[in-house]
Amino acid sequence: MWRVSGCTLTYTDTHTHTHIPTPTSIPTPSCLGVIDPLPDLIQRTNKYLLDLRLAKWITQKQYEQLSIKLNEVELAHSYYLPKAHKPGTPLRPIISGLKHPTIKISKFLDDLLRPLFDQMAFNSTVTSGFDLVKQLQQ
Repeated sequence: MWRVSGCTLTYTDTHTHTHIPTPTSIPTPSCLGVIDPLPDLIQRTNKYLLDLRLAKWITQKQYEQLSIKLNEVELAHSYYLPKAHKPGTPLRPIISGLKHPTIKISKFLDDLLRPLFDQMAFNSTVTSGFDLVKQLQQ
């Protein structure tokens, strides 16, 4: 049974209670009593990047690429997908953060560390069926 209570949709059955946040189109921050954290997150992230730039840990070009513009970002949001193969159809939470303020930093670090990781994991990784047969024969 679905019930609406303030800012939360609640699905209840005999075994579980699953709370589902309302969609972002409904003004949930006011009813949850929370101030929008996005401007503060942008300001703190840009300050951290500037500190890295001034300490010469990153270049000016990297600073410009990684700095955050308000119109490019949004907070991560969650949604739920049903697990149709399970009894009672429980929900699987999904967090979408593709426009999160720190996504550029994550991609930068991944690009920086990926070659090292790939080199370290090369001997323990199977890339294809042919590669598997080759490793098994050795």
